[in-house]
Amino acid sequence: MAYGSGIIIVGLVLVSVSFTLALSEIATALDPQVAKTFFVYEWNSAAIQSAPLAALVAASAVLGFRYGALPTWLTWFSVPIVILMLAIGVSGPGMATGIGYAWVALFSLVLAFQAWQGRELPSGNTV
Repeated sequence: MAYGSGIIIVGLVLVSVSFTLALSEIATALDPQVAKTFFVYEWNSAAIQSAPLAALVAASAVLGFRYGALPTWLTWFSVPIVILMLAIGVSGPGMATGIGYAWVALFSLVLAFQAWQGRELPSGNTV
């Protein structure tokens, strides 16, 4: 589930970036209505990204609880993040997406630090 939601997020981010690039090219065009349309597409892509991001955080928390692949504090920190993302995802999907990306950044830094230290997982593998 973590792998699948991560792949979905990568695809959605690429689509969102394409809207941003199209908007930057169209900004110099003569038709402002097309530029507004791409701005709305980019803004609405946050609503699409919030649910897979919540699934990614939840699946990572489950893996942390089950296999000990994450530090305990990050595993427990992920639980309220998932609840918060699901609670505000309906009314503020942009904020939920921002919280999800902040969690991904923190998660990436923690895993990079663990790899730098050569931490060993309970399964005997190194990170």
